Amino acid sequence: MAVGLLSVSSGSQAQTAASFTPDTPFNIPDCNGTIYFAFNGSCAQARLENSTWVFSDLQLAYSTPVASLRVGTKNCNITITSFSVFLASQNAGAVHYNVTGPGIQTFNFGLSPAFGLNPKIRDLMVFLDSDPLTQNNDSGGQSAPEGSGWTLSEDGTITVTGAAAEAFIFYSDHSSQLIDSDLPFYQSHPVLMASLVLVAGVVLVGVAVKVKSTRPGGKP
Repeated sequence: MAVGLLSVSSGSQAQTAASFTPDTPFNIPDCNGTIYFAFNGSCAQARLENSTWVFSDLQLAYSTPVASLRVGTKNCNITITSFSVFLASQNAGAVHYNVTGPGIQTFNFGLSPAFGLNPKIRDLMVFLDSDPLTQNNDSGGQSAPEGSGWTLSEDGTITVTGAAAEAFIFYSDHSSQLIDSDLPFYQSHPVLMASLVLVAGVVLVGVAVKVKSTRPGGKP
């Protein structure tokens, strides 16, 4: 199937299989927001649905393929520098983005319904304006607690309100992997979770550094 260059205008509601560049804007007119990707990429489909861009089979340069991603912005622009899925059998991944403007960003990774409802089957870390590898502790950095700059909805949507320049989001859905129903997964697998954040952090920080060395952060 041929893949063409994606051109998105404020009136566009959907695009089928296409490629895009760092200069391709995914506008959300009703919310005064725009989404950019820092590298070339492609997707099977991109559609604007309820003021949220829904990407299917997303592939970014320097990142692994992503089956589903829903992203929204309000009163700000963001540039997604990296989005990778790892430990696929456990539905785990990480995303890094730069932001301009004091607005709101939302992400939904298309995980199981239990992800937003049951804290025992998920791990979720959000780093606001801080490098997850800069502090020395077992988790790889100091994440912001839920309610301090970000929240999680029952449908699994992560809403970030406290990022002034950038954010890292690490997530893992263990709904089909939980060993001890009385313990969150990270308590029964502390070494795995520490390694997960460390490896993902190295990858995302490396990509972020590459972006900063080639062009400024989020577009104005």
